[in-house]
Amino acid sequence: MLSEPLRWAAAGAAVAAYGALCAGIWWRERARAGAAAADAAALAGEGEAVLMVHASQTGQAESLAWDSARWLHAGGTSVRVVALNALDAQTLGQARQAYFIASTYGEGDAPDGASVFVERLMEDIAPPSLKPLSYAVLALGDREYTNFCGFGRRLDEWLQTQGAQPAFARIEVDNGAPAALA
Repeated sequence: MLSEPLRWAAAGAAVAAYGALCAGIWWRERARAGAAAADAAALAGEGEAVLMVHASQTGQAESLAWDSARWLHAGGTSVRVVALNALDAQTLGQARQAYFIASTYGEGDAPDGASVFVERLMEDIAPPSLKPLSYAVLALGDREYTNFCGFGRRLDEWLQTQGAQPAFARIEVDNGAPAALA
């Protein structure tokens, strides 16, 4: 059994290690946010930006959104990348063109990266009119679940109900299948 001073020393070391871990996570996230802001600024160009919206659980949808935004920007298009949870009614209502990359969590549920949007806009009794919006949805899912790409389908239907016009039919991707992503 440890003596009283050794227990205090061990407890102090544990608290210091926990503090270092928290500081490391904070620093990493701060650097990540700074890099994302720099990427976003680099993708913004002249004129109205196309919205590249992602709703992610594991980060795959976000990664695809950034890759797609870089590809569009290389072709001369101004792009604004935004998480679905950070998208508000005003921004969405003023957009003319948006691409949504949406993961489905489990049996058709919205991923964590969309829960606020669902609550704030999709379940609102007076959702915004999206008549001027042309959009596309890339739905990510897993065919092992009964409600394959359930959230992507729900998002697509909601957008159409609000008056938005699909630029083309929703694309559904099973487990990141390269052919569907292409």
